[in-house]
Amino acid sequence: MVNHKRLVGLIISAQMAVLLAISAQLTIPIAFVPLTLQTLMVGIIATLLPFKLSGISIAIYQFLGLVGFPVFSGGQTGIAVILGPTGGYIWGFYGYCWLVHWLLANRLQPRLSIILGINTVASLGQLLIGTAWLTVGQHLSLEQGLLAGLLPFIIPALLKILIVGLISQPLLQFTNRYAW
Repeated sequence: MVNHKRLVGLIISAQMAVLLAISAQLTIPIAFVPLTLQTLMVGIIATLLPFKLSGISIAIYQFLGLVGFPVFSGGQTGIAVILGPTGGYIWGFYGYCWLVHWLLANRLQPRLSIILGINTVASLGQLLIGTAWLTVGQHLSLEQGLLAGLLPFIIPALLKILIVGLISQPLLQFTNRYAW
């Protein structure tokens, strides 16, 4: 039975990695910053799955990109994406998943407001990791880093968080985040 649960968990993680790869290709052009649905999917993955499985999903996604599959935003691939100026946002996905798991711990049927609040904190954490990476890697001042790497993403992040909550909250009744 344990092997069956492990297999189911790995299959679900792989499926979520594929959905994450697809969502990274869906771009909505707005003003200066193109909006991808990648972080929307990270929020759904983090909310519906325990950290172990959500982390595996992110790792599979990164591995696919590293070995040459065009899974990163805009069809990009390779180590240059992971280690490049925007790589911190991808590494921040782990922080997003961990924060959601930690803050949602033992809440099997959280209210929508709880899901929205937790995803807001997690999204901000992920954006701050990406912004710090961008700022240090590109030798930007703190002000330049915040203006380039954080501010343009706040409103889109809030919209995506609302969608994450509206999708995830009803689905939580069909999943048990702690069964795996």
